[in-house]
Amino acid sequence: MIDHLFVYGTLLPDAGPRSSTALLRRVRRDGPASVRGALHDMGSFPALSLSDDDDDVVHGELLIVPSPAAWMRLDLYEGFDRANPERSLYRRELVLARRPGGEQVRAWAYIYNKKLADVPRIESGCWRRHLSQLAEIVIP
Repeated sequence: MIDHLFVYGTLLPDAGPRSSTALLRRVRRDGPASVRGALHDMGSFPALSLSDDDDDVVHGELLIVPSPAAWMRLDLYEGFDRANPERSLYRRELVLARRPGGEQVRAWAYIYNKKLADVPRIESGCWRRHLSQLAEIVIP
């Protein structure tokens, strides 16, 4: 069974809300990685869509998920219902994640399951960078 999960948003260990802290104690970090895709700004969380274009890169991390119980909690957090995937907010799909050295790893990723045509794209492909840029904006 594939035990890797590619995360790119609120499941990043240092970029998520406090509500994800207990969940993240159940997994182990396995280093930075990227996938081909686009990242979209949904407000308080990002959405991933996959791409075949080599220029479309989403940056994140690989996590190791050690048990079926941890997968169940992750699916619940991401709004993925295995019994009704078409009604889920996200669907869990296998992707090829690339480590910085070029090694490819098969991993699961949560892919947004709704239309994203009118949702702003995060050009950097990095949720952490996007959050830091938002923090720099000064409201008069």
